[in-house]
Amino acid sequence: MGTNFTAFIGHQLKSDDIERLCQTLNSKSLKHIDEFVDHLLPHNPKDVGIPWAVFDGIGGTVEINGPCGFDLTFSEKVCYFHHYIRWSTFLHNE
Repeated sequence: MGTNFTAFIGHQLKSDDIERLCQTLNSKSLKHIDEFVDHLLPHNPKDVGIPWAVFDGIGGTVEINGPCGFDLTFSEKVCYFHHYIRWSTFLHNE
């Protein structure tokens, strides 16, 4: 069946940039991300209204956690994006 969807993306964001990214995610101005979250909310009703938030992670990483299981973990040069979308696709396709 597979596991959670993961992607590793190089970045040059500083901590202020990561904070701004979180604010932008909360502003609902990123059309494709907002549509994707809205698509998943009926399957995650407890996440309605949950904002994106920045947390200090393990080993100097910074995390942005959002609704519906979206997580972005930023190390110095790499962003690790992880989500359980593969399971969602499997459940939708039955």
